[in-house]
Amino acid sequence: MGIIDIALFRTLGDVLMGTVVVHAIKEKLPDSHIRFFTDPVYTGLLENNPEVNEILGATSYMEMYDKRFTLPKADHTCKLAMANHYDTCWHHNPETANQHMIDFYANRANLDLKITDYTVRFHSTDAQLEAFKALELPDKYIVLHTTSLLETKNWPLQYFNHLAIMLSKTYGLPIVQIGGPEDSPITGTTSLLGKTPIGLTNQVIKHASFYVGVDSGSAYLAGMAKIPTFLIMGASMGKPQVAGQLGPLVGPVGDNVHYIEPTRLQDRNCMPIPCINHCALQKPCINTIMPQVVHEAIKNIVKEIQ
Repeated sequence: MGIIDIALFRTLGDVLMGTVVVHAIKEKLPDSHIRFFTDPVYTGLLENNPEVNEILGATSYMEMYDKRFTLPKADHTCKLAMANHYDTCWHHNPETANQHMIDFYANRANLDLKITDYTVRFHSTDAQLEAFKALELPDKYIVLHTTSLLETKNWPLQYFNHLAIMLSKTYGLPIVQIGGPEDSPITGTTSLLGKTPIGLTNQVIKHASFYVGVDSGSAYLAGMAKIPTFLIMGASMGKPQVAGQLGPLVGPVGDNVHYIEPTRLQDRNCMPIPCINHCALQKPCINTIMPQVVHEAIKNIVKEIQ
């Protein structure tokens, strides 16, 4: 197969998950020429990726089709997700309800792909490494990230403040906060809010002792870095809760990734993923996870900092 177009008009985390699909395609069809269409905001995630041959900015299928008029015709198109989030509600289909979202995207590629490696691909540059060195961060530090695009996936700021205090006492390390300029700062941390573009953020995460955050795109970078990664989950599910009730599952996959989740309410309206935009019970379950619980989960894994 020659030219393969991939279309994925969604978030930072979704585009990073798309790189897993790209890798699977290249393993199966090593001579294929991959054109990746995504929102211009996220094209930087694919730069320097040797498995992506062309990166093309587009915000919708309509815009993608307009661009394709001036390009060589594709041999196959992988419509991984629409801009409309309802197109990715794989949990409504019994055949896909127990899949990880990466598997869902791989199936939508319609190339009979089998995912064996769930590691996302992001390639920093030498310039980004030099920019990281210029930050002059300590040799050892902890990274915290507080905010996703959806309120139901965000842990209360006061909980992060309490957790930061406990982590500082336990490990004696400085804490670095990453995120956007609109994020609220955690008391007593070194704030890099709004100061690190994605390539530099990747370096900050990569060199950390461990990472703690919510379900967001930067969590995939932590998973890729193979550092201990602790994710506080609310309106999304990282691991099975009940035997036979497996999914839907999201988030980075790896032995270094540890999910801290609430006990799901036994209510027909309490369903991870559907409640992302609005909690039907008006009781965001992530708020039931106490800082002490997160602290203990981290201490059980990270005994000491080498």
